[in-house]
Order: sequence, then structure tokens, then C-alpha cells
Amino acid sequence: MKRLGMVGLSSVVIFGAAVAAGGANAQMLVRYPATRADSTADTYFGTRIRDPYRWLEDQNSPEVSRWVHEQNAVTFGYLAKLPLREAFRADLTKLINVPKVGVPTRVAGRLYCGRNTGPANPCGVCAEKKAGGGPRVRLEHAA
Repeated sequence: MKRLGMVGLSSVVIFGAAVAAGGANAQMLVRYPATRADSTADTYFGTRIRDPYRWLEDQNSPEVSRWVHEQNAVTFGYLAKLPLREAFRADLTKLINVPKVGVPTRVAGRLYCGRNTGPANPCGVCAEKKAGGGPRVRLEHAA
């Protein structure tokens, strides 16, 4: 929990510094593409409820895919211009890439937990025969 607090505090400090150093870039006006609103509505207990953006819920729609791509182009274009963005990314990566062990779960008399040794994405599953016994890796993700 203490590390999470440090990540949050570091994020705020770095973000604040990036905005302060950004000057004109931080004040840049961002214009997102227009989002279509339709006339979709439902009636619940006699009350008509409009839902003009329901079409965005269809994750497999080519129109939604195009909308996401357009929104991301604006967002990432803006973020790429922020000074100190790479320093911010490097600091967060260093804080996040630490060894982690998940909450143990008892299954058939054994304790199992996920673990990650740090910057690697693979996660192993540890098992120990009884509480207090040394963990043994039972399943390891192959990179």
C-alpha cells in the first residue's frame, strides 16, 4: 500500500511539472471529432429515456472502431507533445515493475498464488503443501 501511495504522489508531482513546463503546449486547445448522436430511446415505466450514444456499445462495429481510432489519434497526438512525458513514463515504469505476489487461494488442501518477478510479463503460479511451507513453482509462463 505504501508503494501505491508513492506511485500516486509521484504521478501527481510529475504531471504537475509536465503541465507547468509545457507552457503553450499544456494550454493547447484540443478539438475532438464530432460524435454522432442518434434518436435511440427506451421507455421504462412510462418514462422515455434517450440513449443517443448506444451505438458506441457495439464493440465489433466498423463505425465504433473508426470512432475509437479518430479519438485516439487526437489524444495521442496531444500527449506526444507534452514535455517530460518520457520521464514520467520511465518513473512510473520503475515504480510498477517490482516483484508481486497475489493473494493465496486454498484449493484441495494446497495454497496457490500468482507471482511476477518484476518487469517481465509472465506470471507463475506457486503452490505450497501447507501454510508455512516453501513455495514451489507449479506453472510458469514461457516467454
